[in-house]
Amino acid sequence: MLLYLTSYILHWVISIFFFLLIPLPFLYKGVDGSYRLPLFKIYRGIIHGAHVGIIIAFITGIILTDNWLSVWTVLVLVTWVAISAFLGLTSKQIRLLLSAEKENKENKEAGDKLFQFSLLLSILIIFLFFIKFSNLLGA
Repeated sequence: MLLYLTSYILHWVISIFFFLLIPLPFLYKGVDGSYRLPLFKIYRGIIHGAHVGIIIAFITGIILTDNWLSVWTVLVLVTWVAISAFLGLTSKQIRLLLSAEKENKENKEAGDKLFQFSLLLSILIIFLFFIKFSNLLGA
């Protein structure tokens, strides 16, 4: 019982990192000039936390799951893999943009990719929370 309760609490605490990722594409488009460097630095930390969170949430999700043969579980796992992929792609673009900012260069291609990847990441996170809290799939 204690393991289940601890896993449940950790699972919810980790979700905070994913909620913080949702506004990234909108902040990136809305901020320019000298404000982008602090934005990238802040989100680099959030993304590092989300990388750790991916692993912790997966482990706690295994502990919390009691029905592995449901459509809901398969959909959550597939969405989780997609979130992991786009989190990595978003992280790479932020790393490229940070290195370009340090050299006072502009990397428009990385900026465009950051917007695309982070927008898809945000959509997937919203979708994951939607399927979690809707009863459409009988979860």
